[in-house]
Amino acid sequence: MQLNSMKRLLVLGLCLPIGALPVLTSCSSEEQASEASEMMFEEPTDEVSEIPTDEPSGESADGVYGVALQNFDHAEIAVLNAEPDAWVGKNVQVTGEITDVCPMAGCWIKVKDENGEEIKVKVKDGEIVFPQDCKGKMATVEGEVYTFDLTKEEAIEYHKHLAEEKGEAFDASTVTGPEKVYQIQGVAAVVK
Repeated sequence: MQLNSMKRLLVLGLCLPIGALPVLTSCSSEEQASEASEMMFEEPTDEVSEIPTDEPSGESADGVYGVALQNFDHAEIAVLNAEPDAWVGKNVQVTGEITDVCPMAGCWIKVKDENGEEIKVKVKDGEIVFPQDCKGKMATVEGEVYTFDLTKEEAIEYHKHLAEEKGEAFDASTVTGPEKVYQIQGVAAVVK
């Protein structure tokens, strides 16, 4: 253990109840010790922490992610893509093959129908985490269609970020102007 870590633990040890010391001394790095000490100083709340259930157990990615399906109106991805403005703000259910998964945090998937039409489903970071082995599986996904506008500069940053997530090269000249992005804010998915 480094000298700074030992000093930090000594100071913390003087300020904390003796029962808290095993938690701190069992940490194997300064970062873990810092995280543990921050947890010790958090104010107590009446909130009950939920155990994440969005990553199915076992080796299969099959399972329910987020809340249970609520039987939103089914929409064909081709129809959504043909007239996306008509769908903004509406809750929909889409079905298709998962063709891509966010490689950094599992916070989005792309779903493709049998005609090759694709839509991105974004979920709140950390609330739902799609594992990489979802790729190639079928999914029924529910959520609200939404849109956001990007200036040319924002579009460049957006596509640069997506390329960095995948470890791919990015050429800013491929972005020729402002963009309007349509996605589904996912709240539920069943992967098979």
